[in-house]
Amino acid sequence: MLHGFIRGLDKFLVAVFSKTKVYGRENIPDGNVVFVCNHMSIPDAFINFAVLPPKTHFMAKKEWFNNKFVGWLLGKIQVFPIDRGKVDLKSIRHACEILKNGNNLCIYPQGTRCREPEVKIEQMHKGIGMIALKSNSTVVPLMFNSKPGLFKKNILFVGKPIDTSEFDGKWSGSELQTRFTEKVAQEMNALLESQRKLLK
Repeated sequence: MLHGFIRGLDKFLVAVFSKTKVYGRENIPDGNVVFVCNHMSIPDAFINFAVLPPKTHFMAKKEWFNNKFVGWLLGKIQVFPIDRGKVDLKSIRHACEILKNGNNLCIYPQGTRCREPEVKIEQMHKGIGMIALKSNSTVVPLMFNSKPGLFKKNILFVGKPIDTSEFDGKWSGSELQTRFTEKVAQEMNALLESQRKLLK
């Protein structure tokens, strides 16, 4: 009940204060989906919380959970912590369970806010490969056209599911996860470039 109330409030505030245009809503599939999004500001998390299906869970840096009340509230709206300083196997296992139960997961694979909308492969965390491949999930890229903010026009692109058939039946191995992460980064940037051209 609390999740639904906060999500409704968030959708109202996003509609009033952010003026966000979403392109490609029809690309959001049913089933267990890993949404991967570029990360440039705090408002982008609020926008995704409003736009994505209600069964979507979110990863957030563990520091947000240092305050007990904030941590409790985040848990109620399907946000869970991850330690960005190491391979956080506990959080990765939790993420896989979320997906195996038919829910969605939104990840910011860069792990921190960046100035440019394009993602760089060296910024990407390999854990996304372990999560997506081990849970046999569909991966859908999300890209903000520029830094999202309040009182401005924001644009969010939703891409079609990434073809990961070359990785079917595989999930372990550093090299494999590196290749998977590189492919995801390339597809995210390709989505941004193609949609920008369509808007010109």
